[in-house]
Amino acid sequence: MSYQESLDYLTSLGRFGIKLGLERTEALLHELGDPQDLFQGVLVAGTNGKGSVCAMVASVLQAAGYRVGLMPKPHLISYTERIQVDQRPIREDDFAALLTELQPAINRVAADLGPPTEFEILTSAALYYFARAGIDLLVCEVGLGGRLDSTNVLDLGVSVITNIALDHTQYLGSTLEAIASEKAGILKPDSIAITGAQPPALAVIEAKADDQRIPLERLGQEIEVSAVDKEWAGVQATITTPVGTYRDLRIPLLGIYQADNAALAVASIDALRSRGWDISNGALRDGLARTRWPGRLEVIDRDPIVLVDGAQWSGYAGWQSY
Repeated sequence: MSYQESLDYLTSLGRFGIKLGLERTEALLHELGDPQDLFQGVLVAGTNGKGSVCAMVASVLQAAGYRVGLMPKPHLISYTERIQVDQRPIREDDFAALLTELQPAINRVAADLGPPTEFEILTSAALYYFARAGIDLLVCEVGLGGRLDSTNVLDLGVSVITNIALDHTQYLGSTLEAIASEKAGILKPDSIAITGAQPPALAVIEAKADDQRIPLERLGQEIEVSAVDKEWAGVQATITTPVGTYRDLRIPLLGIYQADNAALAVASIDALRSRGWDISNGALRDGLARTRWPGRLEVIDRDPIVLVDGAQWSGYAGWQSY
């Protein structure tokens, strides 16, 4: 297939809609040699801030010298953004070749379990690609919910739940507690859990971590943050985790709320360190300072100030000038 043909094929699967559950993803990955079992890293769920946390963690890991796979979602302009190595999207011809190679496996799964959805295929394709690319660590943003999201085939060792608000209530439930239960489904045994959730959702996540007998670090308790809004320059934050205090960290993303996201990212880096990954404080500081999250409250011109913010839409950017 050409790149355009691969896009036509992929978007045609949209007619199958959202089908929550892991069965088709697991079957497709098994056809591909179970690449999901190869990776360590960070899996990030939640309502807001998932992409920012992923971008910060990936930037730090790259600054530490690792080859990093990144699976953000949704994409801003191109499907290729969903599959990144060292924050570079897959090339269009490689994307087309990847989907062409996967088609026989997709057809076999479809014959047994019904057609996989667009999201299930993108998830499987990304993991298959990363296995061949030889990444060191994977940073993956969860799509919808957590428990039944295709990305929950991953057991990366560090699980983050940013916060909990009412989102996708038709699929996840109509209360904060119900939504928290779905998102807490990413917590796995023998992992480390980190969350920015607040009551009443926090109690659900605490109970899930207790059931799994894993440590849980909570923003506002084990993790603390103080920050100064540097306006168009981003945020400067001092972050304390169970490991120690990191002073005057610079985060170039706009919005004081990015300090909370940075705190979750720093705690994630500490968690990876506890699992044997060598990440210096210099790499932590440098990686945070170099974080880019294109198209999400991004300043693209300063005279006058022009922002682009497409965080809520796939393939759409909303432009504002101040």
